Amino acid sequence: MNAIGYKYYPNIEIDTEKCDLGGACVRSCPKNILKIEGKKLLVQNIEDCTLCMSCVEVCEANCIKVRGEDSRILLSFETDGALPSKEVLTYALKNLEGTFNDLKNKIEKLK
Repeated sequence: MNAIGYKYYPNIEIDTEKCDLGGACVRSCPKNILKIEGKKLLVQNIEDCTLCMSCVEVCEANCIKVRGEDSRILLSFETDGALPSKEVLTYALKNLEGTFNDLKNKIEKLK
């Protein structure tokens, strides 16, 4: 069985002027995306972020904004091992391209 998933690419903005380095956001993050280093709140391993918003919810300084970028995604997939993953992905992309071309042709006929 093949499985595929995607999520929007995370974008985390920190207003360093407002941040009081309380650390509640660091402790609340289930993926350890945030860390305090020196006198700064930093983002690490951003692709591990699940966009759960727990850091935003606990930030009393209201200095963190988290959103998914709608122009970028992270794609993950796994195969059952019968075919190499590169071959499966190449086939899927060609199939998707064909579907988009069919849609384009149908739209052009409507004009």
